[in-house]
Amino acid sequence: MCTNYAAARRDRIFKQFGVEPPDSPWRDDAYKDYPAPIVRRVADAERADVATFGMVPRKHIPPGVRVFDTMNARVETVGEKRSFSGAWKRLQLCLIPCEAFYEPGYESGKAVRWRINMANGEPFAIAGLWREWDEGDEGKALSFTMLTVNSCEHRSCSASTNQVTRSAPSSLCDQPTMRTGSAAGLQMKRARS
Repeated sequence: MCTNYAAARRDRIFKQFGVEPPDSPWRDDAYKDYPAPIVRRVADAERADVATFGMVPRKHIPPGVRVFDTMNARVETVGEKRSFSGAWKRLQLCLIPCEAFYEPGYESGKAVRWRINMANGEPFAIAGLWREWDEGDEGKALSFTMLTVNSCEHRSCSASTNQVTRSAPSSLCDQPTMRTGSAAGLQMKRARS
């Protein structure tokens, strides 16, 4: 499951997703509790906002409760898990614009960071959920999580190696409102340390 990704660059959000980028800044690489752009529907129009990566930011975990990660929500259980079910039932869906995401590979017996991106270099989007937090005097803030599936059963994975193949099905790119990439496929390579 993804806990680090390369957020889409400001200059590419309008070109690829058709919305003005948010005014707030974000870093190129997003980790837990980092701000990053999301695209969501508000009042029947898409808009980009900056939100915190992780559905429940650390500052909202009550004292005495063990810190837990909410950067990924499994689609198989998203409606049942307390951290995600409210946003899921309210259809608070979003797109997470990114240049790439990172996953560990264990072929050598040790975790090696792999970068997964579109082969043609275009940004793409990951499906997500968002929620709003009341920050008191600071106003409202947003957070988000990525929706994930068990890739062992997916047709783009090999049952014997569980690795993503070099081409993704074109149906991933045929979204009715926004194009999230092209049929050029996915590319995996070792990330620079």
